[in-house]
Amino acid sequence: MAVNETIVTGRKFRKCIDAATKAWQRISFWTKSSDVEFEDGKNAETKLGAIDGITDSLEDTSSRLAASAKAVSTLNNNLGGLSFGIDGDGNYGYYRADGSLIPFKSTSIYYLGTALSFNIKDLLPNVDYSSLTSDNFIIQTTGSSGGSVATKETKNAEHININAHPPAISFPSISYNASTGIASVNRGGARSYVWADWGVGGFYSNMAYSNQKVYLVIW
Repeated sequence: MAVNETIVTGRKFRKCIDAATKAWQRISFWTKSSDVEFEDGKNAETKLGAIDGITDSLEDTSSRLAASAKAVSTLNNNLGGLSFGIDGDGNYGYYRADGSLIPFKSTSIYYLGTALSFNIKDLLPNVDYSSLTSDNFIIQTTGSSGGSVATKETKNAEHININAHPPAISFPSISYNASTGIASVNRGGARSYVWADWGVGGFYSNMAYSNQKVYLVIW
């Protein structure tokens, strides 16, 4: 059988416990948290029952404790009063005192090409070229070339020997001028001399890194 009922809230009653002194007790109906219903249909136990209390501590890691206003204020002070947001391009950052948002720094990698010289000022006008150093550049070698045979007469004419022309090796590197924004590539390479009594001379080896890819990394 269907029950026709109405919900009564906010009721209480009084009970006289001493007529001579006119002492009364104010009695409210005891209610369980599961009986208290919110507008969205959930009860107090569902909404608040998982919280064991409020804490001022910033060290507590319990998921059942809520941070107090004091804890939030302390945390805000520890952040130097900074506030955070997102700019129109979707970049996360922090607000300065003048209200402008400064995006957080992230690592950006630019492929510059295969040349031996790059003008960063012109190639990337939005990059602060004056703040860069040679450490911001990466060289990827993709090939090498060199090697030739010299005659015995060439050997004698050039007086090639191990003391005058010692073996040498250098690795690819970049020098950078922060004043002009010019990055210059040194391909590097290696050389060595091996001479034998072949009648016509010996072997002269001269190798250079002939191909390279250059990248700019900003963090």
